[in-house]
Amino acid sequence: MMLVVAAFVILTNNPDNKRECDVVVTMAWQKEMVDIISQGELDVVVLMDPNTSPHSAYSSTSSIEYLYNATLFIEIGSGVEWEISMLHGVKADLSTPTISCMELLERGGGHHHGGHDHGDHDDDDCGCGGHDEPHVCDSHIWANPEYLWIIATELAEELLTYFPWLDEDSVADGLDYYLNDPADGLGHIMLVIDRIVGGTESRANASGQTILVWHNAWAPLMEYINEAANKAIGDDIYDEDNPYIKVVSGEPTGGGGSVTPSSIIDFLDGITFEHKKYIYVSPFDTAYQYKSTFEDHGYTVVLVNPTAENWLTELDDFVHHLRDTLDRVPVA
Repeated sequence: MMLVVAAFVILTNNPDNKRECDVVVTMAWQKEMVDIISQGELDVVVLMDPNTSPHSAYSSTSSIEYLYNATLFIEIGSGVEWEISMLHGVKADLSTPTISCMELLERGGGHHHGGHDHGDHDDDDCGCGGHDEPHVCDSHIWANPEYLWIIATELAEELLTYFPWLDEDSVADGLDYYLNDPADGLGHIMLVIDRIVGGTESRANASGQTILVWHNAWAPLMEYINEAANKAIGDDIYDEDNPYIKVVSGEPTGGGGSVTPSSIIDFLDGITFEHKKYIYVSPFDTAYQYKSTFEDHGYTVVLVNPTAENWLTELDDFVHHLRDTLDRVPVA
């Protein structure tokens, strides 16, 4: 970590280092969003390589150079561990204009609490900074399609401000494509979720099926599905205490702790409620190397990558898998 910080200092004091670009972002899902909205008119550099863990504090020297010479830096700002560890100590030396996806989300009306235990913190401090009103407390905001919709809409206006040479109609078309592409746009993904919770012929069994996950990255997505169930079914009972689709995380708190085949077996044996025999893991999860352990206990291991380069496609595949594997009942 000290070596990385030293690299920041060296680069900021060396005027010969001029790796310039239009936009620097933290993760690949942001680059995808900017690329589509701008229709490829902006040169975008990602600090964190795709398909890597947000728990890893690493960035290449070339990426750091771009950060200091970009026209705009778009951070996530929701408590992603990599972003905090890499950027917190250098913010004072960073003169690049910066906007936060978290601030865009809250400005656009995304005042929701993410999937988390309200008992873990006081109402006035959830561990991600002081605030005067409810806001997202789960760092994995890009897993919730509603959040992405708000961020993309707000970001389109910001890009026109920072890059006034962009064609306004072209940006509007790019935003519409991101939101409504019939293959894997956000509107399509939301439509699939609507069919999960309230299709015209059948919907997922509302008795409280459980999806077993190893990482809590999917809590915002399941929160969105539970909210969709409230709207579709109208019972207004599918809250955190009684969700439409439950989520259980087998990852040790905070991503730490020892993960071994025996600890996985103990975890699986400790599950007493009815649940689906699927477990969603990320390619960089410790549990993935013990894939055979899950399979020996009757689970189908499904690989879902929260840092995939083509995030909309990954999210689309994920919700389609949910739709196809959940127990379904006829709609009255």
